[in-house]
Amino acid sequence: MPKILLNIFLNTFSTSSHLIIWQTNSPIKEIINENITNNNLPLNIQIVKWAPIKLLLAHPNLKYSILHGGVNTLNEALMFGKPILGIPLQGDQPSNLRRLVDLGMAELVTIRNVWGGQLNGGFGLLSKLESEYPKYLKRAIKVSEMIKDYRKAHSDQQNFWLKWALRKGDMLRDKKLGEKYFNFNRQNNYISILNWEFIIFTLFTYDNGLPLLCGPMTRDHGQVTELR
Repeated sequence: MPKILLNIFLNTFSTSSHLIIWQTNSPIKEIINENITNNNLPLNIQIVKWAPIKLLLAHPNLKYSILHGGVNTLNEALMFGKPILGIPLQGDQPSNLRRLVDLGMAELVTIRNVWGGQLNGGFGLLSKLESEYPKYLKRAIKVSEMIKDYRKAHSDQQNFWLKWALRKGDMLRDKKLGEKYFNFNRQNNYISILNWEFIIFTLFTYDNGLPLLCGPMTRDHGQVTELR
């Protein structure tokens, strides 16, 4: 992470009234020694190499979580009913977080917007999440209850499909009745490619390789003269 961006996060988190636990894959000493001025880490920030995510999410004193928006971590946050501040980086993370924003339990900020100062300041999303926390918490708890109710109503679903597979497992097997459409279509593609390569090779041979068949030639002012 660039030093400027790291300082943006640190300066923003230092304004929070809560204890910030920051899990990182980078060496902690390297972060502090090389990026933080005078090695002075804000008192309300703790940088750790590993954190028990589920235990933290289940803790009653945890207010919200700042996540990238991966499916597994979001599922855990949803189960425990915690508001989310999402900072997506790649893949399906933006769409996952936008869905939670629509549900009213999360806010989303991009890295570009973080650079632009939309994370910190009086109008930053972090300040908004903390100042309007009861609203986000209410929606997060509601979504969590809906998910738990759904799982209770479909608690036997896995058991049903496992038993179904045991009873009718033969129906899941490939009977290999004839050639698959994919393989047949792929062969046609290969034939088409070979045809085009043959045509291109033929044109190339006719244009450039013809002198090899008829004898050496020279070009003089746009006209071809055969050397005898």
